Amino acid sequence: LRDMDCAYVRVASATLDEPSHMIASNDGIGTAEAAEHLYGLGHRRIAVIKGPGGYRSAKERFNGFRDALMK
Repeated sequence: LRDMDCAYVRVASATLDEPSHMIASNDGIGTAEAAEHLYGLGHRRIAVIKGPGGYRSAKERFNGFRDALMK
């Protein structure tokens, strides 16, 4: 996209580009908050579908979700 002079923004939990092209997310905190919300609504049988194991974001999301439910 840069070579094509096309405007873009990346969303990621790691710095992958120049700050002007980045929106930083915290995947672990986001999924922990989702799990806590579901638990707070009374749900007790909560599952998560994990992404590919080779992706850092998939690991962070799963760990955040799992850790929140382990409390």
